[in-house]
Amino acid sequence: MELRRRRARAAAARALPLPPGHHRIQQRPALRRAAGAQAPRGSSPLHGTRAAFEWVDVPDSQDTRQGSSRVNEPEAQAIAAWIVKNYASFFDLYHHQQNETEKKVAAAELIGVVTPFAAQADVITREIRTAARAAGPSADLPADLAGKITVGTAHRLQGAERPIILFSAVYGTGSAQAGFIDVNPELMNVAVSRAKDLLVVFAAPNRWNTGRVFSVMSRFAQRAAVEMPAAEDAGEEALTVEADDQRNDTVQAEGQRIEGEPAEDQSVEEHVVAVEAAATTAQGTLSVVIRAWKDAGVLHEEDAGLIAADLNPRLAAAGVLTGRPVEWSPTRLAGLLGVVEVERTKTDGSTYVSLEYTPDVQELLLRLYRDHHL
Repeated sequence: MELRRRRARAAAARALPLPPGHHRIQQRPALRRAAGAQAPRGSSPLHGTRAAFEWVDVPDSQDTRQGSSRVNEPEAQAIAAWIVKNYASFFDLYHHQQNETEKKVAAAELIGVVTPFAAQADVITREIRTAARAAGPSADLPADLAGKITVGTAHRLQGAERPIILFSAVYGTGSAQAGFIDVNPELMNVAVSRAKDLLVVFAAPNRWNTGRVFSVMSRFAQRAAVEMPAAEDAGEEALTVEADDQRNDTVQAEGQRIEGEPAEDQSVEEHVVAVEAAATTAQGTLSVVIRAWKDAGVLHEEDAGLIAADLNPRLAAAGVLTGRPVEWSPTRLAGLLGVVEVERTKTDGSTYVSLEYTPDVQELLLRLYRDHHL
């Protein structure tokens, strides 16, 4: 019996798309939108105009080693082309169209690029310079555009927030895994935490929904094909938005206790899925989530009397929440995953902010809890 329980836990752990970092980082309206929540009107110049989290496939992405570092020239060219194409319109939106002086974003504080490898940062800067020269005066770009774009590794971007952050994954189609990123998830965490309004990931198509980090990113990003200018004609960008809301419709038989041992005709993996389905509820507060866990029989013996006040500090230690009792709020990463702040109305007509958990993030937290990470 104990062996089967261990196998069930192991299956849950293998299926777990772990968060790409555990730092406590401040929540942003853009990433609440990425998680499906409504941002306050007017909180971002991009609100309502485009997704807050985008993924751009670079089909011809190929990486090569450069000493102890790594570069991907097609990806660098795709990023440079995107910047040259979009810079003028973004600068107009964030600078010229802002009436208040303090809200005007300077040319050198608009876009940043994060990449895991210093050598790739140099290639991206070079490609931005090349693409800007090729675009000519009609592109309405500032002099020395490359000098206006902060490009670097996570260390260089620490503390440097930008309205728009681009992330260069570097690992190409020939690399089955993105090893350095998967073992250093804080790299993506920095990219997420630096983006005020828009995060765009540039990666090889086989990065989508693979690996510890990108399997999480893929659940919330709007996916698009890269648009590269051809010598003769530039084609239209083809959006291929993925619907990643695939959910298991496992139904628990009436009166059947699914926590514990799998049924005779049920695999360990099927049993884990059934438990998770039973313990996941509609969007609700942490108290509602705990009640669902209790009803499904998934609470550990020592947590028989678990309440939200007990679980909140554990969520903070795991990087899901930040703040202190009575003043908890989701970290920026948690907002991306599906922890949302919702304005509710009391019976007396006054309003308050309710911290709520979507079904997607409930599944993730349940897996963390069952594997004793919470």
